[in-house]
Amino acid sequence: MKRGDLAAAMATASHILEAEQAVGGQEHFYLEGQVSLAMPAEDGGMLVYT
Repeated sequence: MKRGDLAAAMATASHILEAEQAVGGQEHFYLEGQVSLAMPAEDGGMLVYT
């Protein structure tokens, strides 16, 4: 699926978020966007329920 011009959008973005992901012991991770809840954590991270 493709929509829009990613390179142009990233070049003109006001904010860019870069992050790391830690998954406890699993070799893969599935993020279902339509059934996810992301909450900021006290340590500056994000807690994602999916």
